[in-house]
Amino acid sequence: MRLYIHRPGTNDIDTLKDAPTDTPLGQILVDVVEGDFVFVDDNGEPVDLQIALIEIVEVGSRHHHHVHHHPCRSISVSVSYNGRFEDVGATPNTTVEDVLTNAISAFGIDPVTGADLVLRLPGTDADLPASRHIGSLVPRGICSVTLNLVPGHREQG
Repeated sequence: MRLYIHRPGTNDIDTLKDAPTDTPLGQILVDVVEGDFVFVDDNGEPVDLQIALIEIVEVGSRHHHHVHHHPCRSISVSVSYNGRFEDVGATPNTTVEDVLTNAISAFGIDPVTGADLVLRLPGTDADLPASRHIGSLVPRGICSVTLNLVPGHREQG
């Protein structure tokens, strides 16, 4: 089984091509710092590192799984839009797409209108990819991030 291993504060992803499914997750993840929480796929609850991978994931359901380790069990995501701020809770394995959906709802924006909105880090003009995980934006020692909700770039044709 292939594992994609996500670490705090970086978008670099390690790949473990043939993870042994009968081995405790803590023995597979050699660079996890004591006290880190580990999340698998899109499950918002951390898993026990003493449990074998086969007990955590449904073997055969997918050929690969994303494993996130981060010192934060939850991340406070403060989203800015038109001078207002809304807090949107997330876990390290929450995607930018999910935070965007939650932010649009928190601001009471019609989903059709919100379809043109994107999230960006303050001071940047780069749209955050929908598939990026929030934990990759939050370095070790910090459990919060601020994002701006803005209109996305439109192609001129």
